[in-house]
Amino acid sequence: MVKERVSNNDSRINFQLLIKLTEKGYFEKKQLEHLLPITSFVFFEKSVSEQFMYSFDGLLLTGLDLFQKEKEQLHIDLVNIECIDWLKTERARNFILISLCKKYGSISQLNDTFYNLAFMKIIENRCWGNVDTNLIVNYIDYCALMHGRESVTDFINLKRSQWHQRVCRVLRSLWLDSDQVIKPKNGEYDWILKRLHDERFFSVMPFFETNELKSAFIFCHLDLWISNRGNAEVDLFFIKLKKSWSQKKFRDGVKDKKVLNTYISGESKSKLEEMAKLKGMRLNEVLEEIIDSSYGIWNSSPR
Repeated sequence: MVKERVSNNDSRINFQLLIKLTEKGYFEKKQLEHLLPITSFVFFEKSVSEQFMYSFDGLLLTGLDLFQKEKEQLHIDLVNIECIDWLKTERARNFILISLCKKYGSISQLNDTFYNLAFMKIIENRCWGNVDTNLIVNYIDYCALMHGRESVTDFINLKRSQWHQRVCRVLRSLWLDSDQVIKPKNGEYDWILKRLHDERFFSVMPFFETNELKSAFIFCHLDLWISNRGNAEVDLFFIKLKKSWSQKKFRDGVKDKKVLNTYISGESKSKLEEMAKLKGMRLNEVLEEIIDSSYGIWNSSPR
């Protein structure tokens, strides 16, 4: 039997409706855990409405009547789904998530048992990344119900404007790519995390086992900071950051190295440069290779 799905908008309504009915005491926690996975299917409405029948204002209402009454109210209370149509990338989704959490508080900080259950996949040990759009929509809906539709809509529109006008302007300003996690050779992610922590981008130094989570955490905090700063301040920050990283790479590169003060002919230097280009190596690396090779031959020759 094929399970017919409802629209994304109806799915979010069903989700919030289920939470709301549970908060009013119509369902217990066990029932909530059973019903949450089916909010995206057509048979959800029938499954929910058949499970209860209650008196409301002295009139006997069926479960379906109560379901429809609460559903109509949710259509009024929730934000228009079109206001988040700009969340097309993981980086944009991470940006709105951290912005909402900073503004309204994260789910993990709330005392609401049902929302902690429903949103435990969004925020777990502050791991930002790979966040499903539907889960963010559910969180936005929660904020709208708690703080008012108009307030949350205005905030999301503000963040959309900041995203397009400020963040998108410098999406590629860092030498790392938010869309392509690399295997760092020089501890890039750890270095940037420490630098952002020293700059008070976040108060507690996080620990992540994967570079994917490190990357997501770095970029969402960078984007949040960028969204609240002027262009000149942001540009200066990236100039200083890149300069500090270049200096670190240079220091690491010359560690345990000795300065060699000597002269070679222009022809020999040209040959050295040509070899370095072909091998994809630095001049000093090619020179060291030549010396090691020649020394090995010389050392093994009879004297």
